[in-house]
Amino acid sequence: PAWLHIPLTMGAGILSGCLWGVVPGVFKAKYGAHEVILTIMMNYIALHFTGYLVNYILLAPPGYLPATRVINASAKLTRLLPPSRANTGFFVAIICLVMVYIFLWKTKWGFEIRAVGLNQEAARYAGINVTKNIVLAMALSGGLAGLAGALQVQGIQYRFNDLFAFTGYGFDGIAVSLLGNNHPAGIILSAFLFGSLNCGALQMQSVAGIPKDLIGIMQAVIVFFISADYLLRKKLEQPLGEEINVRRGSAGQEVAK
Repeated sequence: PAWLHIPLTMGAGILSGCLWGVVPGVFKAKYGAHEVILTIMMNYIALHFTGYLVNYILLAPPGYLPATRVINASAKLTRLLPPSRANTGFFVAIICLVMVYIFLWKTKWGFEIRAVGLNQEAARYAGINVTKNIVLAMALSGGLAGLAGALQVQGIQYRFNDLFAFTGYGFDGIAVSLLGNNHPAGIILSAFLFGSLNCGALQMQSVAGIPKDLIGIMQAVIVFFISADYLLRKKLEQPLGEEINVRRGSAGQEVAK
């Protein structure tokens, strides 16, 4: 039945993502490996591993593109406004945002994760288990990514194909989080912005003949100015001691200028 099949499928995605996220978490916590480089390297492992599964083990009858069989109807998410692809996965995403906000800003575990993210040494001196929280944060983020992949299959594609990993949603998520200031409330707005731009790009190209690459340029410019704002603020926030020039007055006393 759908009431059991749908959450079990989502749970499988979450569990797979958690296990995948634990690996870079352990390497970062134990050996100081850079999580960005490590996770990008693991992207290629996942890409070729899933490609092997799709092409040799889970391959459906020959078609235009190597892909798995279509999932059972009981695992599919309901479309909200057919023929639009909008589905009930939207509400799952909103629920996840609320839960993440409550976890990070209203619980002790969330406070510890944020403290470790801001300053590991200060968190360690405060008695927080840095290693545990790094692994936990990576596992939770991997679980959310796994859930996003499950929702994509259950609500949009209904199968896993060989080009699934080339959608770029993960890298879009980095930009969305940056634009939303890493806060769930801001992420909702920035996700709507990027989603609207991505959907509008296809219509612009087919109807008005405007290259869809223009949208990618717009998104890059947005991220650039957000990053520039952060760098400028860090540059302007100079310590007070660096802004004081001390000179000696005519009477021999020191005058601050």
